[in-house]
Amino acid sequence: MSEVMALFTPQIISMIVEDFGVSLYMIAMATGFSYLFGLPLGVILVVTAPDGIHPMPKFNAVLGVIVNLLRSIPFLILLCPGFDLKGLIL
Repeated sequence: MSEVMALFTPQIISMIVEDFGVSLYMIAMATGFSYLFGLPLGVILVVTAPDGIHPMPKFNAVLGVIVNLLRSIPFLILLCPGFDLKGLIL
């Protein structure tokens, strides 16, 4: 047990604390951007739906396609490292 504790020098602990703060900052920024752009887009899609408050089917269809294309980007980003892992496994 003391061998493990010896690995946590003050320098390592300060690096962990700093990187934890950076991670929290990234999470806060991503959450902020998600709310800033996602909430208005969601409201616009609901309002302009064919059975919405202000139906605009063509606008809703175009915006829906754009939103669905943007929703696939995180999956594509996560898919790229999978190709590298496949090469290591096979």
